Order: sequence, then structure tokens, then C-alpha cells
Amino acid sequence: MNYSFTRSKKPSLIERLKYISVLKKEFQNRKKENKFYSLRAFAKLLQLDPIHLSRIFKNQKGLSRNKAEIASRKLSHLDFSQRQEFILTVTSISAHSQLARNLAKMGLRNREKLKQARAAASTIAVR
Repeated sequence: MNYSFTRSKKPSLIERLKYISVLKKEFQNRKKENKFYSLRAFAKLLQLDPIHLSRIFKNQKGLSRNKAEIASRKLSHLDFSQRQEFILTVTSISAHSQLARNLAKMGLRNREKLKQARAAASTIAVR
């Protein structure tokens, strides 16, 4: 028997950059407050290895869901909804299971539809 295992296509750069930009923004904000703040200190805060965080910033490595949950709690500028979106984005890209990736993508699509529905409802209410 010939078994071939194929993984779905790699996530687009835009998808991956969404969560990387959130991490970079937080790092830059902390660096503005303290010019001596280092990548090593930020990695320690996020409970990541500094080399792993560096590779995440270079788009060479991904982030696991567990690490994304830990990191999202440490990112000071994210509210609850934004933390959930951060975790879903990471999961949709780097979960090992195709099912988990698909469920996360579905969750992101549902969140987008909800945002659009709220925006439409608010424009109707304004009229």
C-alpha cells in the first residue's frame, strides 16, 4: 500500500504576520518605555526561549497554542476579545491537527461576520 500524507498549503504570510505584528508591537512599546529592554527579557516574560522568539520575529518558527495562550495574557494592550483572536490566529496557522486548524479558521470567520453584523446594526441604529 502506498500512503501519501500531504499537509495543507502553508499559511499565507499575511496570516502569519498578524500575530507576529502583535508581538512586535508589544515589544516595541516596552522598548519605548525602557530603552534597555531586551528581546531576552521579552522572551522571559512570554515564557519562550529567546532564540525561539527571535525566529518567530523572523517568520522562521511558529507559536504553539499553549504558548499563544500564555503570551496573550502577558500582552498588556490586548483586551479579552483581542486575546481570543490572537489565540485563534496562532491555532489556525500552527496547530498540528488539521481539524484544530479548521476549527480555528471557522472561529475567525465567525468573529469577522459578527463584527460586520454589529457594524451594519450600528449604521442602521444611527439613521
